[in-house]
Amino acid sequence: MVLGAIKADGSRVLIKCPITLNSSAYQLVLENGLAQLYDANNTFMQDNAPCNKSASTLVCLLSVWPSQSPDLNIIENLWAQLKRKVIERNSRNAEELWTFAKEE
Repeated sequence: MVLGAIKADGSRVLIKCPITLNSSAYQLVLENGLAQLYDANNTFMQDNAPCNKSASTLVCLLSVWPSQSPDLNIIENLWAQLKRKVIERNSRNAEELWTFAKEE
């Protein structure tokens, strides 16, 4: 499982996550991986996954874009491109899959 983020200036990050991502694990990913990209002047957009919308997660975020906003979420197109490129490389195991994802 991976989590990715992109900003308007092109800054981006891809983070390897635990297979099961509950609220606590998600908050650690935010703190250790995404905090480097965001500050109080940014708005963080996330999807409607249960761990993303838990009360404890929302408290730890600085500014959140509504998860069901009708606005276009640009990362969905990036996920589709990344998935296509990684599949074309035919990984043999999880570690190779992670390597290919980071390279792409």
